[in-house]
Amino acid sequence: MADDNANTIENMVKSFRVSELQVLLGYAGRNKSGRKNELLARALQLVQKNCSASIEMRVHDLYKKFESNRRRFPSNAAKNGTSGLVDMKTNLTGYSSFPHSLLAPHVMDFLGETPSSTSTQSHPIPCDVTLKPLPFYDHLENILPPVSLTPRGTSRNQEAAFTFHLTPHQTQLITQCRDPSLSGGIEYPVQVQLRFCLLERTSEQKDDFPSSCSVRINHRTVTLPNPIPTNKPDVEPKRPSRPVNITHYCKLSSSSTHSMVVGWTTTFQKNFCVSIYLVRQQTSDVLMQKLKQKGHRHPDHTKALIKEKLTTDRDSEIAISSLWVSLQCPLGKMRINIPCRCLTCQHLQCFDASSFIRMNERKPTWQCPVCFKPADYRDLIIDGYFVEILNECPLENEEIQFFEDGTWQPMKPKKSLKRSDSCSSFEENNKVSPAKICTVIDDGDSSDVTREREKETCNNSKKFIDCIDLTETDDEIQTFEPETVTCFSTDSRSGGSPVRYTSSSEDDDETDSLEGSGVWSVQNDVLVLEET
Repeated sequence: MADDNANTIENMVKSFRVSELQVLLGYAGRNKSGRKNELLARALQLVQKNCSASIEMRVHDLYKKFESNRRRFPSNAAKNGTSGLVDMKTNLTGYSSFPHSLLAPHVMDFLGETPSSTSTQSHPIPCDVTLKPLPFYDHLENILPPVSLTPRGTSRNQEAAFTFHLTPHQTQLITQCRDPSLSGGIEYPVQVQLRFCLLERTSEQKDDFPSSCSVRINHRTVTLPNPIPTNKPDVEPKRPSRPVNITHYCKLSSSSTHSMVVGWTTTFQKNFCVSIYLVRQQTSDVLMQKLKQKGHRHPDHTKALIKEKLTTDRDSEIAISSLWVSLQCPLGKMRINIPCRCLTCQHLQCFDASSFIRMNERKPTWQCPVCFKPADYRDLIIDGYFVEILNECPLENEEIQFFEDGTWQPMKPKKSLKRSDSCSSFEENNKVSPAKICTVIDDGDSSDVTREREKETCNNSKKFIDCIDLTETDDEIQTFEPETVTCFSTDSRSGGSPVRYTSSSEDDDETDSLEGSGVWSVQNDVLVLEET
C-alpha cells in the first residue's frame, strides 16, 4: 500500500510543469533554479528520500490546482495559437472590477494575480515572542509589538503591509537628542529600531532576517545589513543578526501615519515576526560603568571553585595538584586590567572587561574568548579574587599557580628561564676540539714523509655567533665538529712555495684560508710555523 502511494506521488510530480516544480522545491527549501530536467530530478529525490506528510500534502495541493486549471482552460492555444489565450485573458479582465474575494482562485492565477503574494494586514496578529535584549541599546517604548509574518496562499514570495504611529512624547525624545555629525548628517541617540526574529515562544530569540527580506517605509527602500557570503552549495547567504535603524525613514511628526511593507520568501517550517521599538543607544563606557556598579564577585567563591577543581577524585587515575592561569587577556595579549568572567563559564581564566566590551561594540558576537561559548553582557561579573591577585602580583609575572587550598604564587617568566638554559647548553655543546695538522714534504719522486702533530688551536678557532632559538629544546641542539687534516707540500712545480691541501670529514669542496700568525721556515726538510 505504501509503494502504491509512493508511485502515485512520483507520477504527480512527473506531470508538473516548471512552475509547480519550483513551488514544491521552494516549499522544501531546496534550490529552485535550473532547467526542467534538473528541477524534476531534485523533486523526485525529495519525494523518494524525504517524503514527509507536509511534502505529500503539498504535492496533492499542487496537483489539484494543476488539474483544475487544465480542465477549466482546455488547450485552446493548441487549436487557435497564442491568440486564444490573449482573447480569453482579455475577456476575463472584466473581472478585475469585482473584489478579489469573489473571483475563483483559478481565474486569479490565469490573470497573473496572486492575492497571497501581497497581503495587507490591517489587523496584525500579535505574537508572544521575547527578543534578546541588546546591551548597546536601552529599550524605552514599544512602537509596534512583535507581529507574525503569516504567509497567505501557496506563493512562496510574500508581502505584508503594516502601519504605525509615533506619539508626541516619542517624537520629542527623538528630536531633542539628535546631534549633527561631522559627515554632514544627523545622528540620533534615540532611535526607531526595526527587528526581525523567528516565531518561537520557547526561549528568547536573537535577531534573524527572513529569506530574501526587503522593507519599504513610506515608499522608501530600507537599507538592510549586507548578506554574509557562503561557499556552501544550495545555501542562501544570511544577513548578520543585528537590528536596523529606521529613524531616517520616519516622519518626525506625531500626526503622520507611517506605512511599512515587508517582503520575504517563505522557508520550510520557519515563520518570522517583525517589531519596532524606541531605543536609546549606549556606548562602551556606559556599559563599563554599569558593570562596575554590579560589584565584584566575592573571593571566597573563586577559592571554592579552585578547591573543587583540584580535589582528588578516587575513581580518577589522574590527580591534579595545581593549576596555571595567565594574567594576560586572550583578546589583546596585554595584562588584564579589570578581570571579568561569564557566570555560565566553568574555567578560571579571566579576560579584560574593557577590551571585551569594546570588541563587541564594533562587532557584536558576545562570545567568551576563552571557551568560545555565549557570554551575554548581563551574565558578566568582575572576579574579586583576581582583582586582589593583580594588585599583589608583580608586573613582570605573566602567570600564577593555584594550589589545592586556594592559595597562589607567581610563576617565573618563561622567556628569561628558557634563555638562560639555552645559553648554558649552547656553550657546553660548542667547545672547540683540537685540530690535527699533518705536514708532508714532497721532494720530486721521493716517497711521502708524514708527521702528525696535535696542537691546541683555541686561539685560531673560528668565532661563533651567539644565536639562540627559543623554539628549540636543549635536546635538539647538536653541534658537528668536523676533523680537519691540513697538508703542506714544497713541490717544485709550485716554485718552492708551500701548497696547502685540506681534507675534511664533511663533503665540502671549499678550501678554508690559512689562519694563524707566525713565520714559516724549513728545518730538516720539515715546514715549521714559528709563533711570533
